[in-house]
Amino acid sequence: LLVRPAILTHTRRCLTTANKSNLGGYILTGPTGNKIQLPPAEGPVGPISTPNGTVNSYVKALYCPVTHTLRTSAHVGIDSGGAVLKGTVGSSPGCISETDARVAARGSGLRLLATVHAALGGDMDRVEQVTMLRGLVNAENNFDRHGAVINGCSEVLIEAFGPEKGVGVRMCSGTASLSGAVSCDVELRVRPP
Repeated sequence: LLVRPAILTHTRRCLTTANKSNLGGYILTGPTGNKIQLPPAEGPVGPISTPNGTVNSYVKALYCPVTHTLRTSAHVGIDSGGAVLKGTVGSSPGCISETDARVAARGSGLRLLATVHAALGGDMDRVEQVTMLRGLVNAENNFDRHGAVINGCSEVLIEAFGPEKGVGVRMCSGTASLSGAVSCDVELRVRPP
């Protein structure tokens, strides 16, 4: 088992929230001073009817105070204009290119950051480590570059948290059906409030 020393020594780095962005979300400042424009955070999804009444079918993020872990639901990828990218990734005519799918994975990462920002009440300094990133790509059977697509999401997390905090373990795979071309979810270790 290899453990990076940076994971064990928690140094605080200020991740500043600025004014609202032109996307309706917030503008974050990463560790190198880079500006990251976030889309608006989304609320719970639902409602559904149950024998006990109407409830949301799921929430976008859930914090466990026992393990100090914040887990998100899957966020489908969006293009640079904010629209959900739908279709199959591959090289056949009518398919989405690997490049466009990577842009969508980046959009998924921006949506994940908006959710994390909202779940932590804007206090992104609480994030100690990205622990797990999972990515799914709706791809042709012969497509084998799932990791290259999900790199779009990984890059956003690195921009936001730096190369030590922003990198965790990762799982990338393909699927024959998905609500968008790309979908990602993230798990983070966070400091208690």
